[in-house]
Amino acid sequence: MHSAATGKSAFDAIGRQWAWTMGMGVTLMILGMLGLGMSVTATMSGIMLLGALLCMAGAAQFTELFQSEGWKIRVWNVVVAFLYVYIGVITMLNPALSSAGLILLIAAALIVIGGLRIAAAVQLRGARSWGWGVFGGGLTIMSGTVIATQWPVQGLNVIGTLIALEMMIAGWTGVIIALSARQATAPADALSTEAD
Repeated sequence: MHSAATGKSAFDAIGRQWAWTMGMGVTLMILGMLGLGMSVTATMSGIMLLGALLCMAGAAQFTELFQSEGWKIRVWNVVVAFLYVYIGVITMLNPALSSAGLILLIAAALIVIGGLRIAAAVQLRGARSWGWGVFGGGLTIMSGTVIATQWPVQGLNVIGTLIALEMMIAGWTGVIIALSARQATAPADALSTEAD
């Protein structure tokens, strides 16, 4: 009984903010559709951006050298800065090779995200659309599993495509939950407005 009450209050909270959930869902669906058209390009661009961010992190770490006191801390800052820049440059020079390692990390992340989505959907048990959250979480887990099993042979194509599909599924789930929450809370909102 406690789970159903908790799910109802979470669903009511979504119902009060349904437009934000709807907007997020639509945005994720659009981004997912765009990602489908450029899966390999999106993968390579993301890897290049990651390399650039690592170089910037190295530069930021290096500036910390001038703020720190003591030779041990300064040596540590230099080592960390060097590693950031080194990994960033290697990543930018060979994004295909760098992506191979990240593919497994992304696969693991998708499996965890799918599990978390299922757990979040279970919290909405009792609401009409909670099953869609479980379904979406299951598809996300399957996406992570497919990426892991296709690694490294089809990694560049599969990863971009499945991440785009996952974004579309997450968006669709958000839209369904927003519409269900809006519909479920509409009579309560109308009554509270009439009482004022």
